[in-house]
Amino acid sequence: MSRLYGRNKDSNHSEVVKAMRACGASVHAIESVEAGLPDLVVGIFGITELVEVKDGSKTQSKQRLNEDQAKWHSSWKGRPVQVVRSVDDALALVARMRGAMTMSEVAK
Repeated sequence: MSRLYGRNKDSNHSEVVKAMRACGASVHAIESVEAGLPDLVVGIFGITELVEVKDGSKTQSKQRLNEDQAKWHSSWKGRPVQVVRSVDDALALVARMRGAMTMSEVAK
């Protein structure tokens, strides 16, 4: 029997995914693969980022990485995992990935 990880998605997870996809990004949920693995792999214009979604409306203590996440993130040897706490954070990340100067360019 396989163990499923990532069962407790943050409440803004779906909104973040929808917003990134609306900007043209490929977005795939990967949190169930291994304990501590980031929530998403996001790609656009040949750039790939690992993304952890946290609910920015919660208290800071509720937004912290759990023990498995902190361990995984600290051992990862690729680019740092990007943490987004809102749809605006997600759009800003896609804008940076695109090399856009402003968030309004993301919608184009």
